[in-house]
Amino acid sequence: MASSSIKIDDDLLELIRQDAAREDRSVGAQAAHYLRIGRAVYRSPDYDHDHIEAATTGGIEVGELSLEEQTTFFAMWAEVVNKPGGTSAFWEERKRRGLGVGETDDGQLVRQAANGAVVPYAA
Repeated sequence: MASSSIKIDDDLLELIRQDAAREDRSVGAQAAHYLRIGRAVYRSPDYDHDHIEAATTGGIEVGELSLEEQTTFFAMWAEVVNKPGGTSAFWEERKRRGLGVGETDDGQLVRQAANGAVVPYAA
């Protein structure tokens, strides 16, 4: 079998190493296992990446996503907010685009309505 090298973020590689040790697999076998799972989910009839994109841009509510889509959405979310300055940069970009959910200075969860008004968020 031919092999190729790929770059993987150090934090993700550490998670793969931990899971590989727990599952008694090599790091490469664990990464391949995850790739097969991810591919199966991606090809699932209950998974539509366009829905995820719509949720990330505020076009639909996260609750409208399937369980598989929500899993991907929140994994993407975690990736963004875990970057240095990620949370504030994420919210600033959404604010600039007139999208999404945010928080007021006193901690109230709000969203931006289609007309641009900031309104309390109702789940």
